[in-house]
Amino acid sequence: MKLWKLSDGQTQWRSGVTQVSTGRGRMGEPDLIYAFPDPMLAVFMNPTAGTTMRLWQCEGEPVFSDGLQIACTNLPIVREVSPPEVTPEMRARFAILVAQLAFRDREWVTWSHAWLSDRERSASASERAARAARAAIAAAARYAACALSSAADVSAATDAGSLALRADAACIAAADAADDARAASAAAFAADAACAASRATNAEEEAYVARVAAYAVRAAMSTSWIAKDATVDLVALARRACGLRRRAPKQ
Repeated sequence: MKLWKLSDGQTQWRSGVTQVSTGRGRMGEPDLIYAFPDPMLAVFMNPTAGTTMRLWQCEGEPVFSDGLQIACTNLPIVREVSPPEVTPEMRARFAILVAQLAFRDREWVTWSHAWLSDRERSASASERAARAARAAIAAAARYAACALSSAADVSAATDAGSLALRADAACIAAADAADDARAASAAAFAADAACAASRATNAEEEAYVARVAAYAVRAAMSTSWIAKDATVDLVALARRACGLRRRAPKQ
């Protein structure tokens, strides 16, 4: 399977070399090698937007995937390739498209469609959208706190079974609230990226856009309903963010 891996300018990678890990095949272990299924996605998820980053085409057999990256134990390097050029606006667009999958707040969704269609690009509108998302984060936190507080009220439980049921319900409610908070965080980061993209005039500001846009994507992908949705196509969304409607043909 063709994969793409970013490395910094100090990492000793070269064509014809196979990177080997000692991972046991569990996503999240640091000794596995992680790569992306598309070069554009790799660049979008580079949180530094640094000029020292190098992009490598590789061949790997997937062990696990979290929907964003693919984990391998061996990654033969085929060649170095020129990374696709993306602008701060493209990064913000990608962040919004992914956050739309997870966040359903009406005010934020209305803003996101207006921003994507270029009807409303003002900084004030983006800041309002970010505030709406942060209000949703706070609401999720309050909901989780109430659920846990209710479970801790042992005086309301008549027996051990009742207490266990209350604890289970609280855990479910807290997990739901955590998902809601991740979705709202994705929306807040995406709105921040949009606001910053409209003002980015130097490398430091562009790096900020890259960072918060990548945070938005990771937050959205960490929600349970997106992580389990096999129909989510991040590569297609990345290409759409760049104005490309179809995937590049396979080489």
